[in-house]
Amino acid sequence: MRLINKYLILIISILFLTSCSTAVFTGFDTENKAKVNDIATQNCDLNNKNLKYDDKENPQNLISIKDPVYHGSYLGYKAFLCGEFQKSINIFNIVEDNYRFSVDEENIAKKAGKEVLHAVTNQNATDYEGLYFERILTNTYKAMDYLALKDYGAARVEINRAINRQEIARDEFEKAISKKREKLNSTDENNNMANKIIQENFDFLQTKAYKDFTNPFVSYFAGLFFVLDKDYSKARFQFRETSVQENNIYIAQDYILANTNFNIKKNKKSKNKIISSMDISNNGKYIWLIFDNGYGLNLKETNFTIPFMVTNDGVAGLSSLNFAMATLGDSYKSYDYLFINDKDTKLLSDMDSVITAEYKANLAYRVTKTIINLTAKTALNTAATKEDRTLGLATNIFTFLTNHADTRYFVGVPKEYQVARVPNNGKIIISNPNKEIILEENLNPNKHFVIYIKSPIAGVFYKQIFEER
Repeated sequence: MRLINKYLILIISILFLTSCSTAVFTGFDTENKAKVNDIATQNCDLNNKNLKYDDKENPQNLISIKDPVYHGSYLGYKAFLCGEFQKSINIFNIVEDNYRFSVDEENIAKKAGKEVLHAVTNQNATDYEGLYFERILTNTYKAMDYLALKDYGAARVEINRAINRQEIARDEFEKAISKKREKLNSTDENNNMANKIIQENFDFLQTKAYKDFTNPFVSYFAGLFFVLDKDYSKARFQFRETSVQENNIYIAQDYILANTNFNIKKNKKSKNKIISSMDISNNGKYIWLIFDNGYGLNLKETNFTIPFMVTNDGVAGLSSLNFAMATLGDSYKSYDYLFINDKDTKLLSDMDSVITAEYKANLAYRVTKTIINLTAKTALNTAATKEDRTLGLATNIFTFLTNHADTRYFVGVPKEYQVARVPNNGKIIISNPNKEIILEENLNPNKHFVIYIKSPIAGVFYKQIFEER
């Protein structure tokens, strides 16, 4: 009876503590769709209920963000797309602080408290902690914000952070997953059940993955930054890193260009096909187009059923348990490619592969943890029913209402990044596959430029231009 009373008190406490978070009982699918729609309709309103400003002393001073990694990543990205670069930086600063203080450096007591909340309710009871590739993109987009503001020193800091975080992810990601599995102290029965669920329901995860959980876009954009900052030795290193990750003629040519400090001469007779196929600029200046294409894999809530042994009045029987999990949803392109002058963009980074690789690496842990929490809840519900039918009904209803998966993710990340490069002759025309003009611009022919275009759906475009220091 004491155990049941404690469980009831815990449930009441949880209801009180999470009363401001309806997502515990509803999930995040509706919120995700609203975010996708805002980007697709170019809704650049940043007066968001999840942003808290200092209304008393400085209304422009952003103090905090509700569920900062989830809402902040999206809002920082949205502000960047809409040209609100300083707001984007302010938002991403809070996101990054949350990663550092609430995720990486969180103390044991707080982590234990979160686990209790998750066990009794679900993952939605606490703030989203983000994925490795998402936090790396946070620094990459902050670098773009600073580039747009022509603050090359601050942009370099963010680029270096993105590179360092990618190196850490490369070395530490699998170790971190293994540690989390060890802490579960799961039984062989639960592990076998988790493996069975994965084998029967997740065979689609057998996809291409980049080596060591890397994202070629991060390395490549770092290379482009160093070109704009006239640091060709570092640009060369990043282009070489990217060429190992993705087979793309532009990347291979970029490495050669950086290796010659962009002073390579035209040589159509060269036996090197990479050089002979290259359009050489007369003055050594080039324009790159980065195409942020469509929407990457989203997360959706999917329900599963597993067998469960129950005992009633000493008689064992087989029942079933239903539980919700976040599974990978859909992704789509806006266009197959874009043109810059007469050159078409080619694949730089397949974000579906980046997302799938990290999802797959975490999957066994997530499924096993869900099974452990669910069986513990079910056992307590059964005990509560034996003590008091009304109490048992209440605890079972609570379990039913909180059977929701955590479907939060970095909303807006594309299906893929593409790239093309042309000599800078002072003018560019960017168009879709039907040759309908998206952007026509005169540019200083004595500088390098990077043009960033986001197209979430056909006909919708966000455009940013970065120039050489």
